[in-house]
Amino acid sequence: MSLGRFQPLAEQPGLARALSRTLQELRLASAKPGGDLGRILAEYAAELAAAKLADRAQIFQLALTAEHELLALPALLVDLPLQAPLEALLLARLSGEVLATAPPSDAARVSQALGVAATALVEPRDTYLARVQQGLFQETSPDGGPLGDDVVLLSAPGEARECVEIARLVLREAGRGVPFDQMAVLLRAPSQYRPLLQEAFARAGVPAHFASGTLRPDPAGRAFLALLACAADGLSARRFAEYLSLGEVPQAVQGAPPAAPPSGDRWVPPDA
Repeated sequence: MSLGRFQPLAEQPGLARALSRTLQELRLASAKPGGDLGRILAEYAAELAAAKLADRAQIFQLALTAEHELLALPALLVDLPLQAPLEALLLARLSGEVLATAPPSDAARVSQALGVAATALVEPRDTYLARVQQGLFQETSPDGGPLGDDVVLLSAPGEARECVEIARLVLREAGRGVPFDQMAVLLRAPSQYRPLLQEAFARAGVPAHFASGTLRPDPAGRAFLALLACAADGLSARRFAEYLSLGEVPQAVQGAPPAAPPSGDRWVPPDA
């Protein structure tokens, strides 16, 4: 199949993925483009028909023309995104009772497809934090109102200065009577922010405990357990193969086994 003006990009690794996504979006929108893209779309549809396959758009088209009792059953749609006209047409075909929830950005499309008006599930509250929660994903600007002190937005030139601002916020909240053990800082990149935040808290005199979170188990520990299980199973070949798969086999040496490491190297203190 000739790709026309896309032929120079035929060897690029991202062309197939991008072309597949574009063809799916065109078919879900029932679009008929012209030029090279239209010819590729027609050949794609012909290949599907020849192989007797159906893509997502074809499945929706078959569902739109089918008469089935499932369309009359009650339906619950939880945060259903409508991104294509065929999806909205199928939703409009539902004849049973339908309860649908959607974020504000999709509420208009869902209500238009169902032919009903959207109703807010939560009454809006007149606080700055509530307006952030309710309008975070809205495509339009939220209604104006007085700014409160329950949400603070800050911008700092670099991670080090950002940690300093976090320490200042912690001290400010402590001055208002909030105990330190009721405060928490969630780090987006712990390996990058942790030493900077430790230094900032130390300079500010803020007592802090740094949790490591979920850590990947050390393969050496798994290898030791596999050896113990191998001995418990009477030197089982399957258990020994599990030990070998962990890649913790010591380097082969000539003569006697290597000496034990110094006693100081046998103990690894836990994270503070």
